[in-house]
Amino acid sequence: MGEASESDYWLEIIEELKLGNNTALKDLRKEAKELLAIFTSIANKL
Repeated sequence: MGEASESDYWLEIIEELKLGNNTALKDLRKEAKELLAIFTSIANKL
């Protein structure tokens, strides 16, 4: 879970600094958040 959260954190920094393609960064951040939600759901069920 931590890796997905950390990935979103760094993608947010990259996005704020305008270091990459904004559309691609938004897509990657959305995917990171979706993965975090999935992992959190799995962890809560264990």
